[in-house]
Amino acid sequence: MDRMNKEVILEVKGITKLFPGVRALNKVNFNLYESEIRALVGENGAGKTTFVKILSGAYQPDEGEIYLRGKKVVIPDPYQAQQMGISIVYQELNLIPYMSVARNILLGREPRTSFGFVNTSELIKRAKELMEILEIDIDPESFIYELPVAQQQMVAIVRALSVNPDILILDEPTASLSEHEVEHLFKVMMNLKKRGVGIIFISHRLEEVFQVADSVTVLKDGEVVATKSIKEINQDKLIKMMVGREFVNIFPQKTPITTKKEAVFSIRGLTKKGVLKNINIDLFRGEIVTIAGLQGQGQRELVRAIFGILPVDKGEIYLEGKKIKITNPRDAIKAGIGFLSDDRKTEGLILCRSIRENISLPTLKRRGVWGFVKRKEEKEAVISQVKALDIRTTSIEQEAQFLSGGNQQKVIIAKWLLSNPKVIIFDEPTIGIDVGTKIEIYHRLRKLAQEGTGILIVSSDMIEIIGMSDRVLVMFEGEIVAEIPAEKISEEKIMAAAAGEKTP
Repeated sequence: MDRMNKEVILEVKGITKLFPGVRALNKVNFNLYESEIRALVGENGAGKTTFVKILSGAYQPDEGEIYLRGKKVVIPDPYQAQQMGISIVYQELNLIPYMSVARNILLGREPRTSFGFVNTSELIKRAKELMEILEIDIDPESFIYELPVAQQQMVAIVRALSVNPDILILDEPTASLSEHEVEHLFKVMMNLKKRGVGIIFISHRLEEVFQVADSVTVLKDGEVVATKSIKEINQDKLIKMMVGREFVNIFPQKTPITTKKEAVFSIRGLTKKGVLKNINIDLFRGEIVTIAGLQGQGQRELVRAIFGILPVDKGEIYLEGKKIKITNPRDAIKAGIGFLSDDRKTEGLILCRSIRENISLPTLKRRGVWGFVKRKEEKEAVISQVKALDIRTTSIEQEAQFLSGGNQQKVIIAKWLLSNPKVIIFDEPTIGIDVGTKIEIYHRLRKLAQEGTGILIVSSDMIEIIGMSDRVLVMFEGEIVAEIPAEKISEEKIMAAAAGEKTP
């Protein structure tokens, strides 16, 4: 981006933020120009979230100064940040589930009647107009909880843009979006850039950084490592700056194909009217199978049906050749099936509970006597998993909500590993995870597969699908329409099948 004649709309000088026992940010300097898209990258725990929370007024810095268009400011709270022209879309969407889309978009700015009541018809009209500008087709009267996560993400973006901000901060905005929706979002970002808006774009998907950003700032351990024009850096150099070391093998070597195949897990005729059509899957010992497809084609429903969350009309499930009955998650856990949800905050963790409690939850009965838990045994088991997965924490008694996204994901993995499952289902295993932690998880999954655990993955990350899969099953309109072995996996084949094209 040519910065000549561009105004600096945001200047941060020497920002430092301390938490008990942790220096989250250390003398951070940062400039953002008008009409600039600045990527902000770093491993989980590098300080990105703390930094944007200071810009949004959610946190106050212990040291340092903030300038908006050359004027020194104090940002006391998120409301004032918005009034100053700073709008943010957090990775953890702060929408109100039991309010309508329209109310969420215009919350606090609802049109009123002469009697002071909310003018519902005008509210819906304005919300529609805002969504039409962004070419988003969502019923403004539907409740947030009724929408898939991807549509909730788009609502949050519409709300952020509805105040015409000078600075827009997007924290992992693409994590739950389909490829088409990501392209749409990037078009919106480019249009905002033309209007002079400065955008801070946080993403762990580095290919997106090179696709849309003008420049990139790298944070590591709360400090700025470097700020570079996107033209003077490549992905390998960026990864090295982020993690402090080079990675040669991002993906572990795939399992060699053998003639003898032993099915550890099988599904026959799994059907749910209007959702799943006669699903048949064999998961062989030692392999990793990925379910791919465009968003909303039944992948999410399939894995929830397997785990007993979604009731089905018919179908059979076999584990190590024996037919099992799963009517609820308890049955699945008892049978030896683990499930990592794509929504770790709501379905994967109890955020207000400790790491110890979260990891030991599925195996408490094994460590109980007369209803009491053997605490020493529990702690030893949890500590072994924390060490094995390198979970960064001050104590196993630390609440899960205070961990970085990558460490939260490791806690969920540790929870299921402790139960020694025969099959683990991963729904978007690396969503919102930094590249270093992704690599750790990839190698851990391959090791599990080699040890005999059945690994079934749902992923929308094409690089991940190609790099990790021994086989890819592609879903379209609720059924599996293609099976692609490792040696034939390509983006073209996957996308063709995902679009409903017949594959040879």
